[in-house]
Formats: sequence, C-alpha cells, structure tokens
Amino acid sequence: MIPEQYWDPNHQRVIVVEGAATADYWDEHWEQRNITKSLYQRHDRQVLPHTRRYLQPPARILEGGCGTARFVRSLSLANYRPVGLDFAQDTLRLVKAAEPGLVLTGGDVFCLPFPDSTFDGYWSMGVIEHFWDGYEPILAEAARVLKPGGYLFLTHPWICPLRWAKIRRGAYAVWDSETAPEGFFQFLLSDQQTDASLAAHGFQVVHRQPLAGYKGLKDEWERFREPLQRLHDSPTRNPLLRLLRKGIDVVAQPFASHSVLKIARLREDSRQ
Repeated sequence: MIPEQYWDPNHQRVIVVEGAATADYWDEHWEQRNITKSLYQRHDRQVLPHTRRYLQPPARILEGGCGTARFVRSLSLANYRPVGLDFAQDTLRLVKAAEPGLVLTGGDVFCLPFPDSTFDGYWSMGVIEHFWDGYEPILAEAARVLKPGGYLFLTHPWICPLRWAKIRRGAYAVWDSETAPEGFFQFLLSDQQTDASLAAHGFQVVHRQPLAGYKGLKDEWERFREPLQRLHDSPTRNPLLRLLRKGIDVVAQPFASHSVLKIARLREDSRQ
C-alpha cells in the first residue's frame, strides 16, 4: 500500500498517513520483521562508525526508541555502555529474552527516567517525526540527560530537494487543518526547522548526511516506483544487483534521500 501524503503549508511539513505509530503498532511491526534476525544483523554501517568519530568507549549512550535493540547490542560489543529505551514493551521483553545482558528499559522519550547529565551521547533514529503535537519536548529531554559537550545523533525523514520540487508544482494534496488525519503516521520535516529547534535547545549541528537515497527515489518518483521496488525485492545474493542498488542509492542521496542524519553537540554553556 502506498501511503497518503499531504502538504501542510501552515507548518511547512509533509503529512504521511499510513496507520498510527502506537506501541501496539511497533510491537506487531517488529514481530513480523523477526526480532531475533534484526538483533543479530552483522553489519552496523551507521551507528557505530558515527559514534566512534565523536565518542570513545566506555562512553555512556542512550538510544531513545531502540526497537529491536540491534544498535544497543552493536555499541555494547564495541565496549560502550549503551542503554536502550522504548515504549513497545512486548518487543523489549522478547529482546531481553534473547540478550539478557543488554541494558533495556521501558519508557517515554518525552519524559526520560534518568537524571540530568547522565549520558555522553544520545541516538534518536526515526522517532521525532511520529508525534502530531511536535517534538520539542523530546529535544528538551535529550538536552537535559546529555552532559554539556555531549552529542545527539538524530535522524528523521526530511523534505529533500525532490520533495520540495513536488511541493512547488502542487504534487501533494493540501492539508490545512490543525487536526491530525485519521491514520497519521509521521511527518517529513523541514531541515531548516529542525536545525532551528536544535539550536533553541542548546545544540550546534556539527555534521549532516542525507540517508536512504534509494528509498526516497522509490517513494517519490512515481514513474520509476514499480521497477525500483522490483529491484529492491530482488535476491541480495546477486552481486551485480547489489552493486546496482548501491549505485542508485549513492547517486540519489543528494537530491532524493528519504531521511537525514544530524549530529549535534550540546553547548558547554547550555545549562546557564
């Protein structure tokens, strides 16, 4: 099913309708994806490499919205001290049964159960976009639990250049109500607005990187959606197909990426 998408001109964001992102939704989603298979994936091409650029073991790191805790495990194996938090309790129970040594806790990213200045780093991957009433309290809590000079590693779907081009030509239906549509799933957020929000909470962006060019191209370029989906679903054992998918992803990232990674440092004077 192709999600419905609407342009919200009042808040400069794209609304995606696909089903409410409740705890039950994520419990069902991750169970279907096979939690154990996800937990033990070998390659971590994103979280661990970026963490190592800014923080060294045994830094203490929170992942807010950890899901299957794949990256909590990856960081733990690299001698960091990660803590995973999620509100999907059934998922956490299954992960704990598979990996009792991981530090996992149920909780709410809007009200973290940790004292001030607890962590050196905080990973938030695909979380802030799911809340109709906004994400400012999530950033405020991240700033609170991070030590001054600590790092927030934030990813969210964004309005890439291809999406802005679609907005300018009226490709999305307009949503001008302050009430969420039934089945609201997430926003595609303005890069400029999330930068401004980070700055308001004491963060300085030190690195940004577009992510998932292939997915963005597949989702947004209707003419090529079907062949790109077929290529995506093709067997991964074929090295030529893997190379082709990788090449498309790299080429598409600058203009069609689905999401963006922002690494932001909490200013030393943020507590003043």
